[in-house]
Amino acid sequence: MTLSYFIATLASLIALAFAITSYAAVRGIVAGKFGDTTAKAEHRNTFNPLVHIDPLGTFILPGLLLLMQAPFIMGWPKPLPINFNRLHPHKLGTVVVTLSGLFVHLFIAWTSVMLIHLNPTADTLGNEILINSFRINLMFMVFSLLPLPPLDGGRLIASALPPAWAESYLKVEPYTPMIILLMLFLPSALATIGIHFNPLLMILMPLLKALQIGVLFLSGHL
Repeated sequence: MTLSYFIATLASLIALAFAITSYAAVRGIVAGKFGDTTAKAEHRNTFNPLVHIDPLGTFILPGLLLLMQAPFIMGWPKPLPINFNRLHPHKLGTVVVTLSGLFVHLFIAWTSVMLIHLNPTADTLGNEILINSFRINLMFMVFSLLPLPPLDGGRLIASALPPAWAESYLKVEPYTPMIILLMLFLPSALATIGIHFNPLLMILMPLLKALQIGVLFLSGHL
């Protein structure tokens, strides 16, 4: 393993841990402001990464994507214990708590790019972390917008549906990890028989590129 590869991998893991931890902690804190203290009671509204680690979403999936040199990295923390039924007002609370996680990713990505301005040409672990932080947080933001509960996109859709429809829609939640893994690894299986079809890339990459351009423009890099 070369030193540059080791630094790049370490930077990716540090940025990944910070992104996942910040996302979970802020959502727990915001939920408390709207009346649900479940995350606080279970000590999950903290920036300690150890309490947010999910073996599949934090280690196994991102690790596999790194090894495969995938064009994107995604993952998730251990499911945050938020009782959306306790949020008051319910609709507003659901939307704000959901959007707070997306805002965290966007803010960290923008802050990372702004910090690179301080030392734009340095080839250091610090800059590697910032570059990876920019990329990973925007990847997570786009990934979170997939219309699958409990991801943010699915949660926003559920909040807009009539209660009976939302209840039925949320029943998809236990199957979401399986659906995501299928979308990730099915393209490789199809490629072995000459079929090149990657629905996840088709959905995520255009939005990811648009967000990257937007953040770079707002930070003065374009």
